[in-house]
Amino acid sequence: NEVGLGLVPDNTMGRLYRDLLGKANQRLAEQADEVYVIVAGLPLKIKPLPFAD
Repeated sequence: NEVGLGLVPDNTMGRLYRDLLGKANQRLAEQADEVYVIVAGLPLKIKPLPFAD
């Protein structure tokens, strides 16, 4: 989801949620063969890199 792409939360719980969700997403991405981010409804492949061998 888009948590972490906006303003820094102004409260401790909001920052903790953002940080924990970011770590969970990183762990999932490490294990996945393919990873996409959706921007304006368009899927952008970020793993494996489209230009990598």
